[in-house]
Amino acid sequence: MNLLPPIILRQGFAVSGAPIADKGLQPQNRDVRVIARTTVNLGEVLMFDMAQTNGSVASATIGASDGSWRNVINPTDAGIAAGYPLCVATEAIVLNTEGVVRVQGVVDANLNDTLVLGDQLHALSSGLLAKALSAVNQRVVAWALASGTTKQSVYFDGLQGGMGAVQHPLPTGLQVANVDINCTNRTGTTMVIGDVVMLDMVQADGATTNATLGSATSCWANVLVPTTAAIVAGLPLCVALEATVNDAVGQYRIEGIVDAKMAGTNVLGDDLVGVNAALTFDKTVAATEHVFAVALEAGTGVLSCWLRGVGGFGGAA
Repeated sequence: MNLLPPIILRQGFAVSGAPIADKGLQPQNRDVRVIARTTVNLGEVLMFDMAQTNGSVASATIGASDGSWRNVINPTDAGIAAGYPLCVATEAIVLNTEGVVRVQGVVDANLNDTLVLGDQLHALSSGLLAKALSAVNQRVVAWALASGTTKQSVYFDGLQGGMGAVQHPLPTGLQVANVDINCTNRTGTTMVIGDVVMLDMVQADGATTNATLGSATSCWANVLVPTTAAIVAGLPLCVALEATVNDAVGQYRIEGIVDAKMAGTNVLGDDLVGVNAALTFDKTVAATEHVFAVALEAGTGVLSCWLRGVGGFGGAA
């Protein structure tokens, strides 16, 4: 079990307000202290070892010295395609020592190509950013903020769209924030811990009557058994944190680390999708389905995974 304290408990999924910046959009730099399992140059793109390929990485425990969230390696093609978290070194780091990397924000990164302002960039296994997007599984992780070669300022998002919150000051490795919500069970059955459900965004249930954020009768606050149409459309998914009878309010996790039911046998790092008419995740991903979670352990039954219930990981597979 690998649960973190929730950010906030509220009625359904809601968008929280924030102070208005008086000088336009101001990107926040998010830095973490990691252990480098390779010799690192300033500006090099690195990958968190979510698949535990390095011999010194043996757990998915957040903050642990042997944890996949704290150790970085050279990117791999498989890891890039799977959407594993990336970062850029803000200093040179000696092999097997600690150093600081930037997970999100404005940073000078090493380049593979000559850039023009605004170029979209993806990561290479060489530790460079490149602008030639040729494969369907390549993810845009940065935008060029200036024209140039070799090393240039970019806006970088190594979390594939901003998954989770990185705490300040420098935490120990990447920290994933859990977001929990209160929703009403409209599945017609009693929910148990680990059940995978969808928000009733299409107002399919008679008790769902509006789209008002914070309303107990809204599409943001009622959950149903997933459907094929919802899975293909990428509608939000969440996981039950407690047993809840039908038509009762219960707690669900929509973002973060959670124990969820699996349809089959998983290996560490498997991409996971919702299953039609079932309350589970499955590693069999169709071309039109959205990946919403990544397995953090191998096995069957209820397993720990990294969930992004809103938006998923990098769009449709």
